[in-house]
Parts: sequence; C-alpha cells; structure tokens
Amino acid sequence: MSQSKWKKHLALDPRVLKVMISLTLAVLLFPVMGTYIVYPVYVFNAIYVTAQMTKGSSYHSGVERVAGTIIGCLLAAFLYLAFPEHHYVMIPIGAALAVLISYLFTKKFTMVIVVITVMVLVGKGDGEPFVFMKDRLLDTFIGLAIGFLVYFIFPKPRKEEVEHLFYHDAHHLLERIDGAYQLYMDEAISKELQAIWRELLALQTKRENILNDESFLPGSAAADPMFDLIYDLEHLLQHLDILEHLHERKDIQAYQELFDYHTEKYHMLEGKIKAAITENSAL
Repeated sequence: MSQSKWKKHLALDPRVLKVMISLTLAVLLFPVMGTYIVYPVYVFNAIYVTAQMTKGSSYHSGVERVAGTIIGCLLAAFLYLAFPEHHYVMIPIGAALAVLISYLFTKKFTMVIVVITVMVLVGKGDGEPFVFMKDRLLDTFIGLAIGFLVYFIFPKPRKEEVEHLFYHDAHHLLERIDGAYQLYMDEAISKELQAIWRELLALQTKRENILNDESFLPGSAAADPMFDLIYDLEHLLQHLDILEHLHERKDIQAYQELFDYHTEKYHMLEGKIKAAITENSAL
C-alpha cells in the first residue's frame, strides 16, 4: 500500500495509530514499571478501550471501564466474603447479578463487570482474590493513563479529515440505499430498510459528535452541508419506502401516477446526494 493510502486510512480512523503508539509506550515503560504491572494484558485492554475517535467517546469508554472494574471487584468481594467455602457455587449467581447491575446503571450489557466478577470467583478466587483485584485495578489505571496521555498529545484531525470521515460513511449509506432500490421490484426489502434507517441515525449521531466534541473542530462551519445531506438521505429513504409499499399493492395500476412521481423524485434526489458527496469528499 502506498504512503498516501496509508495516510488516508489513518486519517479516516486514527485509532490504529493511537493503539500502536500506546502499546509501544507501554512496552518501553515495562522495565521501569514491571513490578507494578502484574497482568500486562489488562494494561493493553485498557489502552484499547480509550483509543476512540473522539475525546468524548474516549473519556466515556475510560470511565465505563473503571466503573465496571470497581463494581465487578466489589460484587465479587461481597460474594466471596459471604460464601468463602462455596464461591464456585456463586459463579452463575454472580454473573447474573453482574448483568442485572450492568443494565440497571448503564441500560446496556457491560461485559467488564461480568468478566471480573466471574474471574475472581473462578480461578482467582483460590488463594488471594483481593490481591488479584488490587492488581487488576492498578493495571487498568496504568493502561488508561497511557491511553489518555497518547490521546491528548495526538494531533487533532484537520477539517478536511473530519469531513472526509463523515462523507465516507454517507457514501457507504447511499450505496446501501441504491442496492435496496435495485432489489425492491423483485423481493421484500423491509428488513434491509430498517437496517438502513438505523445506519442513517448513526450517521446523524456522528454529525452531532463532530460538531459538539472539542477533539474535532470547534464551531459549526461544516454543519449546514452535513445537515443538508442527512436531510436529503432521509427523504430519499422515504421515497423508497413509499415505492416499496406501492409495489406491494395488487391495484398498482391505480397508483401509477403516484408511483412515477416518487420514482422521479428518487432519482433526482439520488443525483443531488451523489453530487454533494463528490463535491465535499475525495471519494
């Protein structure tokens, strides 16, 4: 792969380079901090979760990792102290409680809570579980510190790199919409349309992150073009939705004029979106 292509890929997704730098730094620090790093794999895991696209997402992932580690350790410690002779029996109960706590506090499944709870109650429960928990917490904090350090010294994405990232995803979404349009006359595409709508919502969230996250660009210079593109993609999907429903009707001839109208609007809007993506990106 040429040097220009490497630069392009790293600009689109700098997480790879962040992880490489962080892991190299961790390896270089190991001779100095080797007495404190008992489980290097947990250092590497913590580095990985902080290597996100934006400052906000990196901070959120780091906080979630720390909170999950602490909650998992506390839950495992409680079960181990309550049932010291039967901690193996408590493994499924501990895992179930960890999942419940995860959903109660984060509204989603947080794997780290369950993993730590089970690890303490399984292999690490024999001998010195509290020593393991201390070492696990310390290794996690070391990994997070290295990850955040690299993130804050990592150059911020330039304006053209941020826009390229957004329009790259928009181009992929348009290809999915066009693929569904090519199929709707021959087969049902309702499930595919649902997936495309979810991808459009994710693209809208990415635009909001770009505008609000200070690790990208301050201000909203690129707000209008991105908003207009999302607005057009939404209407393009609406036209395709209507065309699918019309095609499913047995009396489609009665709606031929409406069918032709939405087909024409679809192609006009598709051409407008393609032009906007070409104008604002180097795809």
